Amino acid sequence: MIFIISNSIDGATNNVIEHLINFKAKYLRIDLDRPFEYDISNAEMIAYINGSKPFVLWIRTNFTPAIFNDKRQKDFIINVQMEHVYSIISLLLKYSKYTLGKGFFTEYSIAKLDVLENAQKIGFNVPYYELICTKYDLHRFIKNNYKAIAKPFGDITNYNYKNHSYNFYYKELNIKKIKNIPDEFGITLFQKRIDSILDIKTVFIDGYIHAISIYRIGNKKCIDFAEISTNDLRYSKFKIDFYKDKITSLVNHYDLNFCVMDFIIDADNKLYFLELNPYGHFQALSAHTNSRLEYEIAKIIHEKLNKLCND
Repeated sequence: MIFIISNSIDGATNNVIEHLINFKAKYLRIDLDRPFEYDISNAEMIAYINGSKPFVLWIRTNFTPAIFNDKRQKDFIINVQMEHVYSIISLLLKYSKYTLGKGFFTEYSIAKLDVLENAQKIGFNVPYYELICTKYDLHRFIKNNYKAIAKPFGDITNYNYKNHSYNFYYKELNIKKIKNIPDEFGITLFQKRIDSILDIKTVFIDGYIHAISIYRIGNKKCIDFAEISTNDLRYSKFKIDFYKDKITSLVNHYDLNFCVMDFIIDADNKLYFLELNPYGHFQALSAHTNSRLEYEIAKIIHEKLNKLCND
């Protein structure tokens, strides 16, 4: 059996499952936002989560999409769901003979600040950054670095509050934009803005590194791809062999076998490391470059299961 932990809106999971069906592989998908809807008897599930039957595990994401109108209903349902599904996942992780995507319970300990520090130690160029909580220090930071980017600590992209929608996209700041902010604010990670000519995303899958460059067409000044239409982007495969050892070292430091890393290249052809995401998006990268990343994932977990069954 191949267990898949995902959510109901993840398209990459759908694509991987299509390949597993072609392989005639037995799988079970558990969506975090629908944890009670898996198609398996309780008796058979117990046989897996107590280690009696062999299986492999692919954890695609730990993001839980949910929309509720009543806050009390939302809190209650989410608590019940998460207690249930996390208990199952912890047992699956314990008895799985192979797991792709091992950062489920460690993602929030992989802080962005910690990743930046370790990337520097390994030898990557990293744009200068600081933790700042006052307008005075932010003014100093921008004055010294000319351009600054406010980076969220987590991966929440937006939320709704009192009929208003707020987003957490990366934002570029200058002296004018911070004029009306309060003198003190919550601890925030700010980083020097590097003008890039090319964005690079690398998808690390169990030792294999797939690098893809992204070029912005025209005068697109947004710094977050979530704000740019895919029609304004051009994707192509990219050779990143020179940095393979450093990428592998950083991944191994966090004991991961899947992640997505972001890099940029400036006008002087200098490569900078930006961040690591244990469950980064890759569906668009795969589709626009015909990289077949979903096929590679399906092939890996299917072969691991076959080896397990044949040993």
